[in-house]
Amino acid sequence: MSIGSGAERQSMARRRVGTRAVARFLDAAWYLLLAGAIVAVLLVIAGLLRPGHVRISIPAFLSLDPSTHPITSAYPGRHAELHGVTGELSIPGSRTLLVVTFAVIAVGLGLAGLVVFQLRRLLAGMMGGRAFAADSARRVRIIAVAVLAAELLRAVVLSAASWWAHNHLHGTGLAFREVFPVRIDVLLLALMLVLLGEVFRLGARLQDDHDLTI
Repeated sequence: MSIGSGAERQSMARRRVGTRAVARFLDAAWYLLLAGAIVAVLLVIAGLLRPGHVRISIPAFLSLDPSTHPITSAYPGRHAELHGVTGELSIPGSRTLLVVTFAVIAVGLGLAGLVVFQLRRLLAGMMGGRAFAADSARRVRIIAVAVLAAELLRAVVLSAASWWAHNHLHGTGLAFREVFPVRIDVLLLALMLVLLGEVFRLGARLQDDHDLTI
């Protein structure tokens, strides 16, 4: 009996250590996001106050012409072709575009901060013995919406950048491609979080029913 209780205490101690480690990680992520938001604001102010031209870096999606960019092979009669090249394009911009760029970054940081904040509160509820609660279900749903919004924001920004490059830039032996790069795995993650939120909601209802019968 004492052996079993000792093993159970050790298991609970390990779980508490793991939970505290996750809590410390989320705290560090929270403060890093706050620091990133402050840096973004300072960069916008510096860009607005700096004299001269402003340059903006945007993602670029390329296709290379095999006739001008051949790739030789050690195997006779077998040639490789390079498709789906990505890179970073530095273009002259304006202060308005600079503000818009960092506004998008600020929104992304805000969504990431929302996810971390909800995770911190969710973990606090679990550590307090309130895993299946209505607040927990709501927090999981908020995380799902934030993840989906962040992915759609990323896809829209990359799509706008690729559209601009495709319609305004030209190069020898290459072509700028238009893309709408929504990541299926992130969409599936958002869907799984929605389902997890429903599990928490049903768990909270069962917990309430159980409390009423006691």
